[in-house]
Amino acid sequence: MRYTAAVSNPEHEYPSSGYAWYVVVLLTLAYILSYLDRWIMSLLVELIKADLDLSDTQMGLLLGFAFALFYATMGIPIGWLADRFSRRTIVGIGITVWCAATAAAGLAKNYSQLFVTRVLVGAGEATLSPCAISLITDYFPPGSRSRAIAFYTGAVSIGSGIAYLVGGQIIQWAEAQSSLVFPLIGEIRPWQVVFLVVGLPGLLIAALMFTVREPQRTGTEANAEMASENVGFPTALRYLLKRWRSFGGIFLCMSAITVMAYSHAWLPAYFSRTWGWDIPTFSVYNGLGLLITGPLSVNFGGWLSDRLIARGHSDGPVRVVIIGLAIMVVFSVAFPLMPSAETSFAVYLATIVGAAMATATAPTALVNIAPGQIRSQTIALFYLVISLIGAIVGPSSVALLTDAVFGDESAIRYSMAVVPAVVGVLALLPAAIVRPAYQAQLAERSAA
Repeated sequence: MRYTAAVSNPEHEYPSSGYAWYVVVLLTLAYILSYLDRWIMSLLVELIKADLDLSDTQMGLLLGFAFALFYATMGIPIGWLADRFSRRTIVGIGITVWCAATAAAGLAKNYSQLFVTRVLVGAGEATLSPCAISLITDYFPPGSRSRAIAFYTGAVSIGSGIAYLVGGQIIQWAEAQSSLVFPLIGEIRPWQVVFLVVGLPGLLIAALMFTVREPQRTGTEANAEMASENVGFPTALRYLLKRWRSFGGIFLCMSAITVMAYSHAWLPAYFSRTWGWDIPTFSVYNGLGLLITGPLSVNFGGWLSDRLIARGHSDGPVRVVIIGLAIMVVFSVAFPLMPSAETSFAVYLATIVGAAMATATAPTALVNIAPGQIRSQTIALFYLVISLIGAIVGPSSVALLTDAVFGDESAIRYSMAVVPAVVGVLALLPAAIVRPAYQAQLAERSAA
């Protein structure tokens, strides 16, 4: 079924608050699931390496490039579809694909097969955020939109936390078994069990997603640039490039944050090699840390953004993004260099605060300045840029520094400190241009 855009107006009737929040919760559960499926592999690095005889560089490609290959590149066509067709259907199909691919990783027998499943996970997950942010924007009026989007983005830390807690316990159980034999599958390794267990339950969320009602689209512009309600990607790209300081500044800040976040895929290996923590121990600590620190920081970021706007700072979301970036850079450089496991982990928790604050407000900042005709495509391009840069550069840069520069697996702590130091300098220096450009774009949208 095809859906057309509707020009936003004061008389537009939004769905009931209760139903709107039901959809937000369902989308958030899907987002939690996506992060569970995405990050579970970081817990399995040492097990997969040993079983398939892989290098850190090969694992870095699995953690980053294989996933990002389609997660990023599929975002644009999916965004184009989401601006025209049923977003709930696109999301339902995507959940089905990535959950089935995660489960299929539990049947992989070699590196090539595992690589393919990670590509499919990325392709499936590419459907979610462009559609979800667009749906939430149309379900909520501007005055309550930021809280709903912040709630959705809180799934990043919740999903990652559950991945560590649940994954660690599954690994501990699987390793205690003398033999793991499944009907029709045969004998499989402990890391394969993890993929099977976390992949299959998501099919239920996919089924529920198909029952969601598609809301009327709002926030379209009527001008020469947005002359048609079915604006193609070339037109959308020209619109964004013309305003590169406002849109590009947000992309830059969040790309740096994503590089640092994806480099944390090596956290289990870092704590194991440097401090001797086993996977279940790290999983419990990190899972609890993410589940407590992440949601609190996300909601604080949303509150701070709204507070700044209420005080007359229309660029509140962007200010919070920059603050979050600064926090993450400082503490990402510091935590690998701490003198003990406990202090290292405590400092690492501060990086979650910075990442969560920025993640909560960046999508809101974008939908506030993007016309309705290209909203999904803008969000898709946003996730394409930050995911392609973050997922490829983050894990792989740590691996390459460890293998090629330091030449010693135990030196992973220095690799993890160097990456955010370099990225932080490249991102923080030009961040000052973002705020005035963003304010100018807000003024342009208000006049549209």
